[in-house]
Parts: sequence; structure tokens; C-alpha cells
Amino acid sequence: MEEATDPQLIGGDKEERDNFRDTSVRYLGFASELGESFKNIIGKTFYKASYGVAISYVAADAIEKGWKERQRRLEGPSRTSNQPRNVDSDTAVENSNTQDGKSDTRVANMETSETAASTSSGEGQKADVEAGETDTWPPVAAALDSLMWHGLATVAIPGVTINRAVKYATQFMDRLENRRLEKVTTGKSKAVSPRAPMALKRWVPAAVGLALIPLIAHPADQSMDYLMDIAVRPYFGTQKHRE
Repeated sequence: MEEATDPQLIGGDKEERDNFRDTSVRYLGFASELGESFKNIIGKTFYKASYGVAISYVAADAIEKGWKERQRRLEGPSRTSNQPRNVDSDTAVENSNTQDGKSDTRVANMETSETAASTSSGEGQKADVEAGETDTWPPVAAALDSLMWHGLATVAIPGVTINRAVKYATQFMDRLENRRLEKVTTGKSKAVSPRAPMALKRWVPAAVGLALIPLIAHPADQSMDYLMDIAVRPYFGTQKHRE
């Protein structure tokens, strides 16, 4: 059975494409992972810049999610109001036209009731819009949902994992280098290591970090969706993730 989407849930409209997660813009979130992978090769400026790009991507996605939720709440009443009343009103008019023997007084009363219903619906729509303008939690919740998801799935989990992997790979290469130096040591002077081992010492950890990016990205996304569906989104009122 297909699960119905509750329009009252924050972010309930799941049909439109996510500009930050379903397009190539998503790769900007991997900038910090690239910085961690090439940490031993690039300077500190580029390393910090990689995190700046990733954090800017996360902030932009959160802002867009909050803005879209605000627009959806403001436009929602205008798209749905008066539809049931219009259908009922048109049906009543058709029935009145087909009925025989009805007096002009009843027709006048029906028109009066339609006018009153239209006025009431207009006031209700205005109240809904004003309520939507003052209800700031849904946009804030949508933005916080995005920040929490990206903070862990895009930055923290992959960043820490690759950082540790590159560190351990670097230590492993250092041990290999130390053993090689011990073998060529003559007296108290140690032979100078050639360029090839130094290049391997830099590029092997970088290759390890790059290889981990596609292995971490999708599981991290799924894990965060699962955890937030259980622990966060029910309390925030945001839409749960669905494949």
C-alpha cells in the first residue's frame, strides 16, 4: 500500500527535486573530504578552504529548506481554500435550476447564503495566511533538520573517518620509511631517503582517503536518515525520509 503524504507535515511536498541533494551541487558537500584526503599535500589555506566550501553548501541548503517551507505554508491556504465550498455551491445552483415549483424567495435566500459563505471563506483564508505568517516554527524546523542532517552525514562522519584513515595510513608509511632507513644506516649517519618513498608517503594516504569517499557517502546518508526519522523528525514535525 502506498503511504499517503500528510500535507501538514513540514516538508510534506516530496515531488519536487531537491536542488542541493539530487543534483551535481551535492558534490560541493564532499569538499571537506577532499581536503582531508589531500591534507599531507595541500597547504593549510586550501585545507581550511575545503571546509569553508562544505560549510557554505550546508548553510545554503538549510536556508533554502527553511525558505521553501515558509513559502509552502503561505501559499498552502490559497491553493486549497474555497474548493469544497465552490463545488458545493455549484452543485446547489444546478439542483436549484433543475427543481420545479421553487419560489423566487428560495432562490434569493440561496444567493444570500452563498454570499455569506463566500465572505466567511474569505475571512478564513485571511486568518490562515496571518497564522502562517506568524507561525515561524515550521521554517525553522526545516532548516534545523537540514543542518543536523548535513552536519553529521556530510561533514562530521565522513570528515572524521577520512581524517583517521589518512592519519593511520601516514603512520604506516612512516614506519616503512623508518625500517628502510634502519637497514641503510652506517654508523651514526643515516642515508637520505630518495624522492620516490617521499612521494609514496604523501600520495598513498591521499589515495586511501579518496577511496573511502564513495564507500562512506551513501551509508552515512542512509544512517542519518534512519536516525533522524526515529529520534528527531517526529518531534520536529518534519517529513520522514522515503526512498
